[in-house]
Amino acid sequence: MNKNKDYLNDTADQSAMYVLLPYNRKHWFINLARAWQLNRNITLKDLENWPLWTAVSSEEKERVKKYFN
Repeated sequence: MNKNKDYLNDTADQSAMYVLLPYNRKHWFINLARAWQLNRNITLKDLENWPLWTAVSSEEKERVKKYFN
């Protein structure tokens, strides 16, 4: 769990998010969540506890929840 939190707070990973934004703005968070889940076994709870979760649209949150369930 601690390893996952460190990964989410890594500034390099946060900056990688901005690289993804122009390519698929509508579904940027699900793409990022899928990549993290594959690489670090991030859970939905880890994502919901991440401060950027508040910036995610409700539609995108539902998409993320379906993906993790």
